Amino acid sequence: MSIKKKDNEQEYPPKGNAKGYVGSGKNIPTPKSAAPSVSSTGGSNAPPPAASSSPTAYAAPTAASAAVPSAAGGQGSGLFDRITVPNKSDDDIRNLATANLTEFEQATRRAIESQISEADRLLRSNRESEKARGAELMRQIDTYFEQARRNADNDALRRGLARSSIAVNRSADLEAAGAERRTEATSTMLDNILEIDNELEGLGAKRERALNEFDIAYAARLTQEIQRLTEVRDRQVSEATRFNNDQLMREMQFDMDSQLNESRLATEALRRQEAEHQLASTRSAQQRAREQEQLFVDTFNHLSTLSARQARQELRDNVLLRTQLTPTQFFQLYNRFGR
Repeated sequence: MSIKKKDNEQEYPPKGNAKGYVGSGKNIPTPKSAAPSVSSTGGSNAPPPAASSSPTAYAAPTAASAAVPSAAGGQGSGLFDRITVPNKSDDDIRNLATANLTEFEQATRRAIESQISEADRLLRSNRESEKARGAELMRQIDTYFEQARRNADNDALRRGLARSSIAVNRSADLEAAGAERRTEATSTMLDNILEIDNELEGLGAKRERALNEFDIAYAARLTQEIQRLTEVRDRQVSEATRFNNDQLMREMQFDMDSQLNESRLATEALRRQEAEHQLASTRSAQQRAREQEQLFVDTFNHLSTLSARQARQELRDNVLLRTQLTPTQFFQLYNRFGR
């Protein structure tokens, strides 16, 4: 999640100098007052670069990562798996946000300390350079006026004025001019050194001011990171809850459909069983009818071979014929042989 830069903010870290923050691939803006740089002249105009970071982003499974239902699935096979989102408390979120900003904070504080240290080194180097420049200037002044005095003495000797008041006055004027130039050079050098010393004494205050400004910017950035992670957590919990509820409805519908299918299958199996039983009964009745018909023919032929008295006696004594033949068939035999 990148933070949009306001009109009164600059990008932090500077482009081309460091990587973005929280793995966004973008530069994250920081208020101009955060982590100011300190120059040897006391300027405060640019934030230090932040090191690249790879924070521990808060992430949880989403609906897209849940098991995909399959036609052969079932409970326990991934068909109705639920999403489990880590239970992140507000303290956990704050700790995670702090951890995400740790590298940024440390890098910025190191940059401030480095800038202060570099400014101190430059100021002290400038102080030594100023002292060396002043000494060199004093040497040049002495050389110049020493040569000017010699030239004046030689000129006076050549003109025969070595002991005259003109030569004495000229020598005095050169001495006064040299002293004035030396005083002026010394004063300039001391003023420059004093200015550098004042800047050196002010570095401590500039360091504290830069750290205080960064603390304010860091607190604002930490608040933004906490808000971002909280929104991520709440969104993932909401998505997981919605997905799990959908899974529950699908599971309930699956159970209802399964029960309905089982009932339908049981009804169909019972219907087939009844049909098979009816078919078997029909086939059994037809077979029995054929058997009774064959028995009737065989009995008729058998009785036809007997005398009337024997046939009549056979019909009366053979009880099985009454149970194995139909009443109509038995009556036909009795009517033919039993009277």
